[in-house]
Amino acid sequence: MTGLSRDDLLDLAGSLAEGAGGSDAALRFLEARAAMLVDYQSALIPELLQTVPYAQAALREVAMLDDDTVLDRWTQRIHRQSVLRKAHPPRYYAIIAEAALRNAVGGRAVMREQLRYLVEAGSRRSVTVRVIPDLPHGHPGLGGPFQRLQFPHRGAVVVLDKRTSRLFVEEPAEVKHYDRVVVELLSTALSEADSLVRIGQLAKAS
Repeated sequence: MTGLSRDDLLDLAGSLAEGAGGSDAALRFLEARAAMLVDYQSALIPELLQTVPYAQAALREVAMLDDDTVLDRWTQRIHRQSVLRKAHPPRYYAIIAEAALRNAVGGRAVMREQLRYLVEAGSRRSVTVRVIPDLPHGHPGLGGPFQRLQFPHRGAVVVLDKRTSRLFVEEPAEVKHYDRVVVELLSTALSEADSLVRIGQLAKAS
């Protein structure tokens, strides 16, 4: 499938979204073919870096799903995370607002484990974790979370998660707007080293 255009990839992803796996299957398909992923989250830990206890708690407490649906969704989420464990994984940038690191999803023990895992994940060569510190002014990230997927020799796609749906944005002008947001967020965030230090401090304090 290396010769597929971005439109072909999106058509295949659309077909998967209509199947049993829904939009999670479509997103997993696209993530597996991306060369670079940028994931910004303002209230929760990025799904590709969530521990199992944290993911289960987020699905129950935030998404308000029943136990059967939680089991299905977190299983799909764990499968998606395998993209970061490939022999040649995509370059992954997780940009996380500090508020997301303070929201004790699942309770203090679950959050402590999650923060420690973030530090571990951020030490991988293919993963970069950057923290947006609490600021005395606004920033573009307040507009909401998103994920940007860049494909080899093709255009990018932006993924917007809503409470009950997922939107795939492919219009170049709209994608370009999110490119500007990414640049601004990275210029606002703590350095990679300082971000891991900050996460470690919050883990010890939790």
